[in-house]
Amino acid sequence: MTLEDVCSQNIISKRILSNIDSLDDITNFMTTTYPLCNYLNTTPIKKTFSIPSNTFTITYEFFAQSYQYNWDNTTISYNGERLSIGELYRYLLSKPKEYFEHINNIKIGVYGTHQYIEMSILESFFECMATFIDEIFELYPNAYSLNFDGNDFIVGFISQHLRSKKIRKMKGLRLGPLIDYCKEKPDVCHEMVNGLSNLEEMDIFINDPELNYKGDYMKGLVPLLNHLSKKKNNKLSISGRREAEEMHVFKEFIELTLINKLNVSLERLGSNNETLLNEFNNLNSDFSRFPASNITSLDIKISTVHILGLLFKSLPIFLNLKILNLDLKKSLLDEILNVTSGNIHNGNFNCEQFKEIPNVEKFCLKFQVDEKVEDYMERYERLFPIMNDLTKEVLLNLNDKIKILILESIPDLSQEMGNILIRNCPNITDLILAPLNTIDPRFIENMKNLNFLHLKHIFNLNIPKEIKIIIVSHKKDSLSKELGDATTDDANSYFQTQFNRTFKLPKLFDTQNDASNSLNCVACKLTMGSVIEMSRNNTPLSDIETYILNRCDEVKTQIHEICIGMAKSFTDEGVFVLKRTNYTADQICGAFIADCKSADDPLNDMWKFDVPNGKPIVKGWPKVNKPQSTLRVLHLTDIHIDLQYVVGSEADCMTGDSNDRMVCCREYSEVKNKTIKIPAGYWGSPHTCDIPYRTFINAMEHISKHDKFDYIIITGDFESHDMWEYTKSKTMSNVMNVSAVIESYFPNTPIYQATGNHEGVPMDAMGPHAMPEYSTRGPQWLYNTFAQAWKRDLPPSTATNIKYRASYSIKPFKGLKIISLNTVYCSKNNFYNYLNQSDPDDTMAWLVNELLESEKDNEKVHIISHIPPGSTYCLKGWSFNFYDIVYRFEDTIGALIYGHVHKDYFQVYYENGDINSRPYHVNYVAPSLTTFSNSNPAYRVYTVDGNYEGSSFTIIESETYYANLTETSETKPPEWKLEYKLKEEYGMNDLSPESFHNVTVKFEHDLELFDKYYLYYNRNYRSCKATCRMNAICALRSARSYDKSNFCNE
Repeated sequence: MTLEDVCSQNIISKRILSNIDSLDDITNFMTTTYPLCNYLNTTPIKKTFSIPSNTFTITYEFFAQSYQYNWDNTTISYNGERLSIGELYRYLLSKPKEYFEHINNIKIGVYGTHQYIEMSILESFFECMATFIDEIFELYPNAYSLNFDGNDFIVGFISQHLRSKKIRKMKGLRLGPLIDYCKEKPDVCHEMVNGLSNLEEMDIFINDPELNYKGDYMKGLVPLLNHLSKKKNNKLSISGRREAEEMHVFKEFIELTLINKLNVSLERLGSNNETLLNEFNNLNSDFSRFPASNITSLDIKISTVHILGLLFKSLPIFLNLKILNLDLKKSLLDEILNVTSGNIHNGNFNCEQFKEIPNVEKFCLKFQVDEKVEDYMERYERLFPIMNDLTKEVLLNLNDKIKILILESIPDLSQEMGNILIRNCPNITDLILAPLNTIDPRFIENMKNLNFLHLKHIFNLNIPKEIKIIIVSHKKDSLSKELGDATTDDANSYFQTQFNRTFKLPKLFDTQNDASNSLNCVACKLTMGSVIEMSRNNTPLSDIETYILNRCDEVKTQIHEICIGMAKSFTDEGVFVLKRTNYTADQICGAFIADCKSADDPLNDMWKFDVPNGKPIVKGWPKVNKPQSTLRVLHLTDIHIDLQYVVGSEADCMTGDSNDRMVCCREYSEVKNKTIKIPAGYWGSPHTCDIPYRTFINAMEHISKHDKFDYIIITGDFESHDMWEYTKSKTMSNVMNVSAVIESYFPNTPIYQATGNHEGVPMDAMGPHAMPEYSTRGPQWLYNTFAQAWKRDLPPSTATNIKYRASYSIKPFKGLKIISLNTVYCSKNNFYNYLNQSDPDDTMAWLVNELLESEKDNEKVHIISHIPPGSTYCLKGWSFNFYDIVYRFEDTIGALIYGHVHKDYFQVYYENGDINSRPYHVNYVAPSLTTFSNSNPAYRVYTVDGNYEGSSFTIIESETYYANLTETSETKPPEWKLEYKLKEEYGMNDLSPESFHNVTVKFEHDLELFDKYYLYYNRNYRSCKATCRMNAICALRSARSYDKSNFCNE
């Protein structure tokens, strides 16, 4: 996660503080994102008093119980409780996704002996534990580090079975056992490399004085080290006692890392490190004796003056050192005090050695004192002058390369020290301060490049306005409790006084659980893995459905009801497809859940349609200045009538708890007696609700009385969003009845319809004739219903194509052809498409033949359809081919008109798919009549050039009408009114593709105009800041699905 991702959501306390594992994370933030100020100018300083642990820890006492292949019943310890694996899964899956966001480290403790266990049981355990760890990483969206503790043998063999691509760092490995694994089982290192493809950082501990391996054994590590070396941000952290007898192993291992060009960090070098420093110190005369050129980080404790001298003499050999952490122990301070009598400049102490501090980017100076220093203040106070003087000398020898500075347990941070930093280290961006005694209020007030400040206690401090992130942490005391209990305003006032600046403290962004939740990802993979296996083993359908229903019961979250409904509706279709394909659980879940993305998910399958050659010379977009006459066309889409709508029920039912429902404004027994926050309105509610039948009738009455049309187009979706309750009889009835109602209000106006995806049963289920069992599974019943419902205004000749592919063409005027195209054949939720995505029912071939005929006859074609091909709901292969077809017939196609998305927008086509090239067409995507979700109902009216000899049949204006339901009541019906005229509102010369592109360019700079667009897009106010605006503009330029990196310059 980059800081840009974090700050674009304005969740400072949750998303920044909880993801800072170490200062290296802050460094990564700074180097992998645009400058902080670009994203934090309007971001508030946040106070938080309880930063949770960033580590998820479980322990398993190996074979303290009998493991007999029953993994779900295996007992582990979590949060001090003993749970079975199954119980832990259920517990975690019951939590909202916010519960997991602060975790970035997974710690697994495995203890006990294994010598007397059958190898088959061991292997089963290793594989199950590794799978379990992989799944835990899927649960935690920000987890990247795996920390092992316990039995080295067990840890090693579990590691070879890991497969999570989220594991970038491994900790808790010891060099001796790691070499043992490679010696005893050479494929271990290869397995780790193959499974952990994104591993880039490892912590290895050397602490075995009996290590006596030759270089040949060490070479077994080469595959692993070679893998790390290929990672841009590779790092190998080495720690240990560094005893004299193990120095040869230490040196040999470092040499191996040098050969593999790894960045090495020497960490936690204890006070007993004289042997190591002597080795370093001898290198000035013979550099080949110790490989130090690839050591980038050094963390060392210093206990004597002699060791301090050795360190500074050896520092010049670290040519690439970027991080230096010095921890000065009390014994060192006592010795300096005795030698200097309290004056480090009296000649008995070498202050000149500090000039050897290298040009590092991160520097830490820490005095090691007792945690309870306040209990021994007299004992430490005599050392304060020495500590302050040493600090000043160190600061005087720092330079402008330093970006991150940590000063911990320095007694007094004076203004003089601050001025030294301003002069010597003007580029510091991150500062961590933990003075023991005092800090001058002016210490940082002139540090204008600071972005981040961490104070280990509350001090009176003048904090410059340039600092965007402040963390204040302090001990549990009365002040902490008082501030923790204070209101936001009171706490804000306190910090304003302490820090001499004001802070913005708006409400945190209110996140919703959704299908991108990593819990749903794990639940999906766990479920689908078993469903796939049962499907391909011909398990009875009833047993598979029962299994899925049981999993739904375990996942008592907002997806519970949907899960049950989907299990009942989609199991048959899903099992049918799984039996006949080779898709894995990763691929399937990656296709439908955002945080589960898989590189080879079926959404990205490509196939090639042969677009005919012979494209005529492009005439260019028609210029229509003064049309002889015009046509007025009504466009209705996504009506979605809810016959179970209940006035006064909860309209805001998406709250993130276990009672969430996908469709609100209904009476649910579980929440019937709960307090209603937002009651469902009489005419509808702009929330996650569909419209009541009365609102549909009201709209028809208003439109029929206040406007006259030459024809009407309807682009599908009559059903409510309760897709788990769909039945064939219910859909057939709705299609017939809604069509008849509209016809009754417009008895003399031709109506041309296209199918929506919600007409399928199950939803989107429209398989082609070529699939097995078409006679029982195919949508013939639906296509026959369309032919019957649409026949009033269509010639009998269209019935054949409607019954075959739910598509047809008609010529309402001379020179104009309307093609109704079934784009459910491109739907990602039409599971039958995955049997064979290539041109279902030859519909694309049929479309091209229709366009060729119109090209020959010099006709214009308006294509009306449901799913916009630029929507990610449309499969990539279909969308790319359609993009090419539109380019081939750009002069013939006069308009492309869609619904489905429920929002009001457009999509521009570009030559060669390049937004810097010529725009050649545009999709009109109309707003929905339903309020689902969070919108007001709307409809669209087009003004078209025609009907006269030589007319272009080009759309020359688009008007959107809507009703604000918040202004209605039972006695005050909706007031339908013009919301805006497209060309007029955006100052367009015409509605050519070039003009639409120019509008997207305007949106980049004219924020007021963009805000208007976004209001119209939703028919309801919603804030849309920098990242949101960028994504919205990208969507307007994306008429081809799954190609965001191309159209968005990513």
